[in-house]
Amino acid sequence: AFLYQRGLFGDPHAFDVGGFSSDLSDALGSGLAGTLEVAGVELSTSTKARSLLWQDGICCGVVTRQGEQEADIVVLAAPHHLTKELLASGPAAAQRVAADLAKMRFSALIGLHALYSEQVTPAEFHFSTLLDEPVIQMVFNRNRELGRAPGRGIAQWLSVPISYADPHLDTSDEEFESIYRERIDRLWPGHGDHLERFLVIKTPKATFAPFTGTQRLRPAADIGVSGLRLAGDFTDSKWPSTMEGAVTSGLLAAASILGMREWTADDLWAGWPEPPKRGDENWATF
Repeated sequence: AFLYQRGLFGDPHAFDVGGFSSDLSDALGSGLAGTLEVAGVELSTSTKARSLLWQDGICCGVVTRQGEQEADIVVLAAPHHLTKELLASGPAAAQRVAADLAKMRFSALIGLHALYSEQVTPAEFHFSTLLDEPVIQMVFNRNRELGRAPGRGIAQWLSVPISYADPHLDTSDEEFESIYRERIDRLWPGHGDHLERFLVIKTPKATFAPFTGTQRLRPAADIGVSGLRLAGDFTDSKWPSTMEGAVTSGLLAAASILGMREWTADDLWAGWPEPPKRGDENWATF
């Protein structure tokens, strides 16, 4: 309901479908990392937060394998089950949020990845939607995101994302491959002759599951604990568990820290460019 009301009917251009022309790490991560470094931000990637530092009920830093890192304010943006663990040792307000997060459930994601020795789709193919299919609903040409063939004997990489994949967690890799081969053969007959590898990646705790009654469990950015703000797709951003919801939660945390009480998630962040629209410069169409 949210997708149709806000995402599709909120703007005349909303039915334009966009796709990444490079992988997410390149499209989002590299530019963000460069911007933060220019701003003087020190980045520590792949560094697990073991616990939060508390002093007289105030969050004053984080403990990692590199040691203690003190901070005036910590923005905790971990998945909700990890956030629960980190808050459990805090003051009463943090413990109440941890108890709510313990009641939240998960939604799984599964990725199917097919690696081919030869190109099996037209070179210009980007992605496709398959109607009335319970499993194989979208197919992406990852070559388009990479801007090249994967290499090492692989000429093409096709991937299938499966959202709300909980009913399929017990499906075997062999069953997935059989379903994939049969469905994709309708699009590109004979593709299986060039299928070198088929990989299945299951992520049972990919996102929070917004089942009925979950909204009351979602915490605000400010939970009433000094020195701490929360972010993440599970927080009360008014968005479902999406990338847009995660980004919005970060903006809500920043607005709270900056004391921007008038800012809401419906407003464009000050200084940000307008969202691109059809007809804009560099808007590529296929």
